Amino acid sequence: MSDTNGTSVKTTYTPNILPVKPKAKPSKSTAPQGIKQEETLKFTGGKVNINGTEETVKIKEKSARLLDNDGNVLSPESKLDAFNSDGKKVGEYTIDLTTNKVIYTPTDLTYVGEVIPAIVRAEDENGITVETTYTPNITPVEPTGDNSKTTGNQGEKQVSKVVFDTPDEDDTTLNFNKGDEKINIKKDTLTLVNEKGEKVSKIENKGEGTYELVNGEIVFTPEKTFVGVAKGVKVQVLDQ
Repeated sequence: MSDTNGTSVKTTYTPNILPVKPKAKPSKSTAPQGIKQEETLKFTGGKVNINGTEETVKIKEKSARLLDNDGNVLSPESKLDAFNSDGKKVGEYTIDLTTNKVIYTPTDLTYVGEVIPAIVRAEDENGITVETTYTPNITPVEPTGDNSKTTGNQGEKQVSKVVFDTPDEDDTTLNFNKGDEKINIKKDTLTLVNEKGEKVSKIENKGEGTYELVNGEIVFTPEKTFVGVAKGVKVQVLDQ
């Protein structure tokens, strides 16, 4: 550029690019055995002050993705196997891109403890990526059972009714209670268990009598000559 006298002048323009980094916090959740868990991950766009004005580079919508164990980005509809610390598969991860919600679905309903976390990556509108983790923790669920006992005359049948999720107010009832409000007992798994650990509906103890599971009741038919306290029988039920 020159002035009216034809004298030229030069200057320079130097842009300064300020770094902007998105952020994210790790997330955790806890639930009983067998329960699906989920957590919404929060990604925050990076901020920078330009000439006294704070500017934010937003997180790109629906950019969150699960990463596999090698750090590869999975497709939105993919399921990611979830493992325990011993390398055994215990569940699966999926992600809802609309909400950034990561869902853990258990596949091994017996597992308790922490699951190896899912790694999730998102990016801002500049294409700068940020990663965070989601870790589900599984607490044990232990259903309980209260023993029963009955008394009757020699040669007469005795019956102990099986009841579920009811306070034990009567020694003659066999009570099973769920270990967590979210985990129901499967009543159709009710069974007798013999000395070999086999599930059966009838057990005969020689010298005492026969136990049978009949319509949700334990029926003991003593031998005609038996008197005294019988050995009893094992009764089992499973939860979900």
